[in-house]
Amino acid sequence: MLEMSTLDEMDDEQIKKLLSEGYRFKHRTLEELIEEKGEPLVASPEFDWGDPVGREIW
Repeated sequence: MLEMSTLDEMDDEQIKKLLSEGYRFKHRTLEELIEEKGEPLVASPEFDWGDPVGREIW
């Protein structure tokens, strides 16, 4: 398995080749992300969409 950060250094063709050869990418769990950050998980202001105005499903 490859780390997701590897994608930052590859172009689309390289990624397609790896996937076609059977490579898969490791996703961090939420718990791993919290542990890596070393601080509590809090909602980011950039994702605060405000009050619902219709029938949104989140």
